[in-house]
Amino acid sequence: MTDTHHSSESKGGFGSFLKISLGIVFFGLVTGSILCAYRAENKTYDQTRAIERTKKLTELRVKEAAVLDSYAVVDEAKGIYQIPVSRSMELEIEALKNKPLRPAGVIVVK
Repeated sequence: MTDTHHSSESKGGFGSFLKISLGIVFFGLVTGSILCAYRAENKTYDQTRAIERTKKLTELRVKEAAVLDSYAVVDEAKGIYQIPVSRSMELEIEALKNKPLRPAGVIVVK
């Protein structure tokens, strides 16, 4: 008896490999183009946000510098005044120069 059984099923081969490979490449191209479009959109948003944050930070630093380098009355009734940081450092150095040296107290470690 000779076996003349012909199957309509394909055993695969190069044709199947080519189809699967092309499908993977197509999927990669579609995914890559979507990611590139998303990155371009996000990059614009991130750049805009970075510019806004830099502007706010610059404004804050200007305000802080003005406060740190100026004299002001905080609470006159309580005798609280604001002086520039550089002047307060000078006053503290003078006060520390006039204090005698003494041993430090006991430091309790918990």
